Amino acid sequence: MSKLRMLLTLSAAAMMAAAVDARSLPEQPADAPNPPKSTLVTPKHPGFKALLANDLEDARAYLTEAAERQPNDAFAELNLGAVYQRLGRMDLAEPLFREAMTHGRGLMPVAWTNEPQRGMTVEQVACDNLKNGLPPAPADQARPCQTTLTVAVQGTQQVQPTEFNTYFDFDQATLTAEGQQLIAEAARQALANPSARVSLIGHASRTGSLGYNQRLSERRVETVRQALIAAGVEAARIDAQALGETQLPVPTADGVEEPRNRVVKGTFSTGSSTVAEAIPASAPTGASGAALRR
Repeated sequence: MSKLRMLLTLSAAAMMAAAVDARSLPEQPADAPNPPKSTLVTPKHPGFKALLANDLEDARAYLTEAAERQPNDAFAELNLGAVYQRLGRMDLAEPLFREAMTHGRGLMPVAWTNEPQRGMTVEQVACDNLKNGLPPAPADQARPCQTTLTVAVQGTQQVQPTEFNTYFDFDQATLTAEGQQLIAEAARQALANPSARVSLIGHASRTGSLGYNQRLSERRVETVRQALIAAGVEAARIDAQALGETQLPVPTADGVEEPRNRVVKGTFSTGSSTVAEAIPASAPTGASGAALRR
C-alpha cells in the first residue's frame, strides 16, 4: 500500500535535463541565484520535504506561500492543487487545477513522476488529476475533465454487470469523501433496480503480512457493505468476500505499494431489463502526477 505521490514542481535551477523521479532530483547548484523565500521548490524546500513525509498541513502552508509568490504559475497551481486533492478537499483542488489548465496550455514539463502521464502537458496532467479526483456525474451535469456516468441498455436482454470501485487511503478502512459519494450513488442505483444483486470483493496491496492484509480487506469490505445497508440496500442482496492480497486487480511483487489494490470492487448484476446508470471506476494512478518545469 502506498502513500500517494504528490504533484511537485521543481524549478529549472534544480533539475537535470533528462526525466527523473522527484525523489532523486539533484539539489540546487551552489552558484544558483538566491530566490525569494519559498519561490524555488527544490528537494530541500520545506514544502517538498513535508509532502515526502506526508505532513500535508505543513506542505499546504509552504506551497500556498510559493503559489502566492508565483501568481498564474501553472506549476505552482498544480502543486497546491495536489496537496488539497491528497487532503480530500477537491472543492479547493479543482479551481487550482482548472487555473493550471489555462496557464499550462501547451506547457511541456521535462519529467513526470506518474508514468501514465508521461508526455502530457501541464494542462493535460491537471485534467487527468481532475478525472481521478472528482466523483462521476451525469453527462448533462459533468464539468470538463469529470468522468461521466453511462446508462445501461434497456430491453429484455441480459444486462451486463455494472462496476463501482471504492478506493481507500493507505492502511485505512474508512471511506474518503469521494468514497461516500460513490456509495451513495451505488445505493441509489441498487434501490432503483430491485432485482439486482450487489457483489463486493475487498483487497489490500502487498505491503505487510498476509494475515494483516486479509484482515484489512475484511474491514474495508465490511465498511462498504454497512454503508450500502445504511443507505437502504437490503443486506440479503449483498454478497461480500475479502481476498486480502490475493487475486489483486493489479498484480505486483511482494512489498510493492499499489494504490489501485486498496479497493473494494463492487458489481451489480441482474437479468432484468431495468435501466441503471453505470458508475465507472475512478482508479487513482498514484495520486496527482508530478510535472517538472524546464
